Amino acid sequence: MKKIYFRDVENILFSSADCSESDETTNIQRIKMLRSIVDRNLTKKQKCYIMLYYNENKTVSEIAQKFGVLPSTVSRTLTRARKKLYNLLTGRELYSRYTSNNKNSEGSHENQNSCS
Repeated sequence: MKKIYFRDVENILFSSADCSESDETTNIQRIKMLRSIVDRNLTKKQKCYIMLYYNENKTVSEIAQKFGVLPSTVSRTLTRARKKLYNLLTGRELYSRYTSNNKNSEGSHENQNSCS
């Protein structure tokens, strides 16, 4: 499985061929979109850790100490948050929801159609 870094998320948002990097309005809109996605899709803990790590430049150890958890817990939470953002921004989240829903509905149809 590929490791996902926050720069992967940033690249998806900011590497559009139809706008230049100097287009500040577009970048502001994309940042607002990312914040909206973060607010709607990450857990409270994930949001907090992401904000501390990226906005306040806190280390994993500093975040862990602040919340009284192990650094591995913070690292794992950040990784899951990054992965979730990446999947949402690339459409993979929708694909995985769609395929899992189809598998569940196929199973329920099989049960309804099976004779005992």
